[in-house]
This record gives sequence, structure tokens and C-alpha cells, in this order.
Amino acid sequence: MDIQVQSSPEQTSVSFSGELDIYGVTDANEVLLGALNDAQRVEVDLHDIEAVDGAGLQMLMEAKLEAVRLGRELSLVQHSEAVVEAIELTHLTAFFGDPMVLRAEEGKA
Repeated sequence: MDIQVQSSPEQTSVSFSGELDIYGVTDANEVLLGALNDAQRVEVDLHDIEAVDGAGLQMLMEAKLEAVRLGRELSLVQHSEAVVEAIELTHLTAFFGDPMVLRAEEGKA
């Protein structure tokens, strides 16, 4: 998994690409927790996620809960098809509360 971080005075943006799975969640979690400690608003870009497993979803859930605990805002944006499927399959759409929109080319078979 590749992780990119961009910070501005208003927010920190974290982009994940590849597989958000048990093998990469430790590094991803460290980055997200660091961003939440440093910024009032954190945006997590998931458009390049090819696959996500239970560990990846759990890490995103824990980050969301930590944001609430700290009084910060954490938003998941640009969900890939794999992320949308995993969130819908586990009925976590309401938990995350972020709009999920698939790009037109992803919705075609």
C-alpha cells in the first residue's frame, strides 16, 4: 500500500492506494492517528484502493471514532468501487456518514 499525505493550514489529506488490508493497516493507522493529532480536519481519499478487508474497515472505523473523541472531523472521500462494496456489504454506510459516489466508468460492467 502506498500512502500520500498533504497538509495545509485548513486540513490534512491522506491518500491510500493499493490494498487496504491486514498487511498495511499498521502503517495506515499510524498516519491517520498522526494526522488527527495535527489537524482539525482530515480527509481520507480512497479512490485508488483496489481491495479492502475487515482489518482495513476496522482501522477506518477506529480512526472515525478517534476523530470524534478528539473533536476532529474525519471524512472519507472518493471511495473506490472496492470500498463502496465493502462498506455496503457490512452495513457501515450510516456509521461513516460520508456520501459515496461511484464514477461513471466504475459503475459499468
